[in-house]
Amino acid sequence: MIESIKYGLRLVQMVKDNRARRGPLRVDIAVTSACNYNCLFCNWHSPLIENTSTPDKLDRTVLCDLFRGLAKLGTKYLLFSGNGEPLLYRDLLSQIPVESFDIEIVTNGSLLEKIGALAFAKLKRVTVSLNSGTGASHPKTHGYAGTNRFDHTLWHIRRLAAIDPDKVRLNYVVTVDNYTEIPYFISKCEALGVKYALRHVSVDRPEFQQLSIAPSLSTHDDKLRPCYNGYIQPYVAANGNVLVCPGSGNIPMGNLNRDTFEQIWQAPSSIELRRNASRMHKTGQALCISCRGCPLPKLHSAQFHKFYRWVT
Repeated sequence: MIESIKYGLRLVQMVKDNRARRGPLRVDIAVTSACNYNCLFCNWHSPLIENTSTPDKLDRTVLCDLFRGLAKLGTKYLLFSGNGEPLLYRDLLSQIPVESFDIEIVTNGSLLEKIGALAFAKLKRVTVSLNSGTGASHPKTHGYAGTNRFDHTLWHIRRLAAIDPDKVRLNYVVTVDNYTEIPYFISKCEALGVKYALRHVSVDRPEFQQLSIAPSLSTHDDKLRPCYNGYIQPYVAANGNVLVCPGSGNIPMGNLNRDTFEQIWQAPSSIELRRNASRMHKTGQALCISCRGCPLPKLHSAQFHKFYRWVT
C-alpha cells in the first residue's frame, strides 16, 4: 500500500511538473528487435503478417548513456521487453547498473540459461512468455521448427523458481492452438508457486482473428481516455526512438542516436506530447492509431485519478 501511494504521488508531481525535472516512473526498453521465435500473435514477427523490416539494436554506448541519464532523472524501474528477445543482446545483464534500478526482463524463455543464480539475485523479476501447458502447442504457437523447447524452458523456470518463486512470473496468450492446455499451465504455476497472467490474443489485426477462440473477449471499446503512459512507462525502441508508449504509429519524442534521454524528456515538444495524451478524452484527438481501444489507460487513469483526487 505504501509503495502504491508513493507511486501515485510521484505521478501527480510529474504531471504537474512543467520542467520535466523528474524522469518517468519506469522505462520499457527494447535493446533489440531481433527474435529467435516467430510467435503467431506477435505484431512484429508473426508469420501471418508480412514483415520485411531489418532488426535493430541499441548501440552499447547509447545504452550506457541511457542508463546514466535515467539514473540522473530518478527513474527506478527498467523493463526489458519490446519487440524482440532481450537475451539475444550480447552480455545484456552485465551492462545494466543493477545497483541503480529495479530490473524486470520479459523473455520467451529460450535463453534462460543466460540468467545464472548471481544475475537472478540482482533482478526484480523475470517474466517468461510460456504460452503452453504441455508443450504440444509450443512449437506452433511460438513459430519455430526442430526440437521442442518446452521442456528446456520449463526446466530453467523451475531452476529460477527454486531460488525465489516471487521473482518469476509466467504469461500465457490464449489462442485456438493452446487453450486446451490452460489447466496444465495453471497447475504448473501453482506447483512452482509463481504468479501468472492469461490474456486473449489481440484481434486488432485481421490476421490474428483466426487465432482467437472468442473474439468478443479480445475486443475493446474505442472510447478515448486520458493516458499517462508517457509519464509512467515510455518506450525506447531498438532503433533509438523514444516514444510515449510502444503503440503502433506513435510519434517519437526524439532519438537517442542524436540526443540524450534527458534532452528528449525535457524538450517542450515532448512535454506537450505527453500532455496531449492526458487530454485525449477532451480533445478527441488520438495520439496514434492504437489509442482507441487500448486497455492501458483504463488502469493508469484509474490509478492516477484516485490519488489526484486524494491529494487535491
